[in-house]
Amino acid sequence: MVLMLGVLAVLIVSVAGCTSSTNTSSSPSASSAATAQQTPTAQDYAQNYLNVTISSLGMNETLANPKIIENGTDTALLSYAITNKTSQPIIYTNGFTTTYGLNVKRFSSVDEATKFYEQTSLGYTPYQPPLNASVYKATTGNNPTINNESRRLNSITQASIATQQDEFVTWGIASVTSA
Repeated sequence: MVLMLGVLAVLIVSVAGCTSSTNTSSSPSASSAATAQQTPTAQDYAQNYLNVTISSLGMNETLANPKIIENGTDTALLSYAITNKTSQPIIYTNGFTTTYGLNVKRFSSVDEATKFYEQTSLGYTPYQPPLNASVYKATTGNNPTINNESRRLNSITQASIATQQDEFVTWGIASVTSA
């Protein structure tokens, strides 16, 4: 049981702590200037979240079934699975798969996002690793001023996660199964 909790904690940390840098270059034009001034959407944040996850996969990890489902301009659903073929003695001799089901919402203000994050994460344990600011930076071009993350272990194979980076809040479930 302790090993399963450890495996789940390591998997959740792996996504929350991943970092990536995104360099883009383009020549200035009227259309790129207009694009630069558009407000990033929840779909943009979800896509960058997925991009950072993909770029941070380990040697024995593969991503499957990535989906982003638009739900208006301010919300999106993000789901994917990561299979890790690393053998874990006793419990996961053939590796394990962690499936993520996440909601992403862009709020009209940081204060509104903070209120929602606090309500959503009530009863969760605050988690303070170096949070993944690269998702927010890739989405907005800036580093976030607020990085909040909390988790709750629901069972030995499932955890709830809530994160806030300024006006974006992501929350959902991570579940671990045998590969």
